[in-house]
Amino acid sequence: MKAHSYKVLLLFIITTSVLFVFSCGDRRKHLKSDDIVGCYVFHKFQQDLSYDSLVLFSDSSYRQMFLSSTGTVYRNNGTWSLRDRSGELIFQNFKFFVDKGFEPGSGNWICQVVKSGDEIRIIYSFEEYYRQVTCAE
Repeated sequence: MKAHSYKVLLLFIITTSVLFVFSCGDRRKHLKSDDIVGCYVFHKFQQDLSYDSLVLFSDSSYRQMFLSSTGTVYRNNGTWSLRDRSGELIFQNFKFFVDKGFEPGSGNWICQVVKSGDEIRIIYSFEEYYRQVTCAE
């Protein structure tokens, strides 16, 4: 009877371990650098008349353009890198623009990039993000 109990216990441990490994695995698709190259526009929870866009190039550079509600255009550029396993996207020399421009200086912005359905998003906050769009020629 003792040997049977050990076999049942061993079978239970193995089954539980296998189920645990499969259920805890990261099920999101890991995006690669090639996946995220392209054009993005900022999606805002509360729309105003400003327009914010990013273009990520395959040489790891990016271009940023912000059009204020008064029609003033602000531009910036820098480099980006992707930590494939974590989904972290790092922008060097990034500026956060607001309708009146930006504060002097720039820095690194570390954010998440995710795939939501068929859409790739660069996450700014819970409700605000850059969404990938088709680049205009």
